[in-house]
Amino acid sequence: MSKVSRRYDMSGYTLTTAPPLLKTITEDIASYFVYRSEFSSDNQNFNEWTDKFNDAMAILNELREGTFDLVDTAGSLIASRSTSTENLVTSNTKSYTPTFGEDSITAQKVDTTKLDNLWGNRN
Repeated sequence: MSKVSRRYDMSGYTLTTAPPLLKTITEDIASYFVYRSEFSSDNQNFNEWTDKFNDAMAILNELREGTFDLVDTAGSLIASRSTSTENLVTSNTKSYTPTFGEDSITAQKVDTTKLDNLWGNRN
């Protein structure tokens, strides 16, 4: 549900308090993957679960883009996130050069400063 969390802060919700629409979308997507693995071994079968999956993904896209609003169990609009999602996930190694960049596989290497700091923290 990362599409939803880009617009809404869902941290205060639990399985029982989640907005009903999100429960339905989650059930439709999960059901689609169960039925897909059970009934379509080598080819894609189209049925009502394929349609429900496509509808669920379309609603998620609309929620993310702001063309569709999310309501809670009482029918009240859920406020959009007031902060950017850019820095929600942090890492103590984000200041180092990434090991796996867009270079060719033979040009990938671990940042030597990172290795020195890791070694220094162990001693």
